[in-house]
Amino acid sequence: LEIDFKKKVKVTNVGIIKNRNFSYKKNLKVKKKRINILVMPEGIPYEIKYMLDFCIKNIDTNVNFTFRLHPIYRKKKEYVNLIINSGNKIKISENQLSNDFSKNDFILYRGTAAVIDAINFGLIPIYLKEKDEISVDPLFELNKNHIISYENDLEKFSLNLYKKKKSIKELKNFQDFSKRYYNRFNLQKFNKILKNG
Repeated sequence: LEIDFKKKVKVTNVGIIKNRNFSYKKNLKVKKKRINILVMPEGIPYEIKYMLDFCIKNIDTNVNFTFRLHPIYRKKKEYVNLIINSGNKIKISENQLSNDFSKNDFILYRGTAAVIDAINFGLIPIYLKEKDEISVDPLFELNKNHIISYENDLEKFSLNLYKKKKSIKELKNFQDFSKRYYNRFNLQKFNKILKNG
């Protein structure tokens, strides 16, 4: 299949209609004994297994995981049972997304765009890197320090983020980016496009 793009195509951002306003909470400094981590894999079987294996490897008395499956896998027993049988430190989410955000401190993610909403809500992002990968991180242009490899210890990594000034500065950049990410819907601009064809 060959496609010839000789003609320029104009793209206009008219904003987003869907309401994505979460009640924002202040960033926390992790000093408490127990760390709560929201895990959000994409709707791809390999991604679910890869992230679940990483969580199992990092089960610790000080870390609680909330594993939020993509909607297309939430009713599939194969994946639900994988999580249920992995131990009592990994809970499967049946909550509203905003409820999961409010109960967790970090979000462990790979390719999900929901990380933008999580940052807006005040969660601290940690990208799980795969060896020799082409990054699927929605924050790849900004993210240099909030990246963990499969071999690393998650609890130690999470706590060490706050001993590095560059990580704190990067988190501020994430917040600025995520606040600008969703433009409000511009009805005038939308109507103008419809009128001009």
